[in-house]
Amino acid sequence: MTQTYSHQHNNIDIDFEYDFDPGEPETLYYKDGSGHPGSAPSITILKAYLALKDANDKSVAVDILPIINEFHEIDIDDIHNLILEWYAEN
Repeated sequence: MTQTYSHQHNNIDIDFEYDFDPGEPETLYYKDGSGHPGSAPSITILKAYLALKDANDKSVAVDILPIINEFHEIDIDDIHNLILEWYAEN
């Protein structure tokens, strides 16, 4: 299920759309003696929306994810970690 995380950077709001995978718990032993190490929660960021004005001064949401690496002060790995920390706390 797609969810949204709002992040403010230099007084600019960026809404990140992402999918969340809660992971799987560890299973030490199945009946056959095998086990499963489990997996950690993870997210996949799908889009990063920024509200901009068009030529008619109307607000338009623009997906900046393809160029987010051009914003040297925004690290997409940091955003991943912020979202995962939010899940851990809630």
